[in-house]
Amino acid sequence: LLQVKDVTHHYTARKLFKWKAPSKQVLSNVSFSIEEGACLGMFGPSGAGKSTLGKVMLGLERPQSGQIFFQGHDLYKAEQSIRR
Repeated sequence: LLQVKDVTHHYTARKLFKWKAPSKQVLSNVSFSIEEGACLGMFGPSGAGKSTLGKVMLGLERPQSGQIFFQGHDLYKAEQSIRR
């Protein structure tokens, strides 16, 4: 049903007089798959990337690298109708 392959995501902090500050890596090569009817729980300390992973899986944020497949379709290469 859902497959996450080697997803990496980071945030770039912006400072007042600098365009870019050092980026903070939140997800690093995260991979797993969920079969239909299965349930997934995520837990970890604050700042571990749980919410970011959820946003990436829902298509709300694009990862810097990796792929998300939903029912065999690449979420970020799919047509708009599949993403909805």
